[in-house]
Formats: sequence, C-alpha cells, structure tokens
Amino acid sequence: MKVTINNPNPYNSKNTGTAMVSYVVTGDKASVEQYRQDQLANGISSQDDNGNPLIHFTAKASLKYGATSELERATAKDGNIIWFTDNAEDKQMDLLVAGADEATKAAYAQIKLAEMRDFARTLANNRAKNIAKLQGKTVAAEAMDKL
Repeated sequence: MKVTINNPNPYNSKNTGTAMVSYVVTGDKASVEQYRQDQLANGISSQDDNGNPLIHFTAKASLKYGATSELERATAKDGNIIWFTDNAEDKQMDLLVAGADEATKAAYAQIKLAEMRDFARTLANNRAKNIAKLQGKTVAAEAMDKL
C-alpha cells in the first residue's frame, strides 16, 4: 500500500516547542483508510479540517520528504507497522558525493541548498494560506456572534 503526503505546514509543537511539519495524507481510499487505522492503533488521530489524516515530522526530518513524497507501508522486524519513503537513491548519491572531488561536493551542496530554499518557500506559502483560512473562520465566527 502507498499514500502520498503533501501540503506541508510548519508549526511548533505545543508540548515540546520543537519545529514540526504536518503533511496531508492522500491517495486511494483503501490506502488512506489503512494509514488512518494504523495511526489509530497507535493512539494518533490527527486530521485536517476536511477529515484527511495528517502525518507529522520534525522540521529537520521533513527535508527528506520535501513538498510531496510517496510513503509505502511495511512491517518492521519487530512487528510494528511503518510507513516509509524509499530514499535509497538519495543515500547512494550521498555516498558517491562523499567520495567525489571538492568541486563536485560544492556543486551538490548548491543543488541541495536550492532544494531547501524551494521547500522553505513552500512552507512559508502554506503557512500563510493556513493563517488566512484561520483568520477567515475567526471573522465568520465573529459575524455569526453579532447576529
């Protein structure tokens, strides 16, 4: 089973203050429902305003997922269900770059920095949209209170 995570939204954990990113989980109905059931089995019931499940990562960990990523369901050796992204290609690239000359390392670092900048822009834009949506709800609620 596979799901897609997208629409990343940055926030700070209320419990720890840690910088986090939540993603909306989408895909075919059966896979999304399986993801939801797996999370409920772990006592997690996070969802967006539309009822879509959410997945949360630290901001640092979210870099490997970017703006969108595909997650696969698997059973770990200990029997726990995990949803993971296949990042074997990225790991191989990191190994190759580690053994490359300094010019290649510098070029690769520039590419990674550009990807990080694009992701930061996506996070900022999504955050602004979510704040505007929340403010719209607040204004609508205040208007209803005046009726």
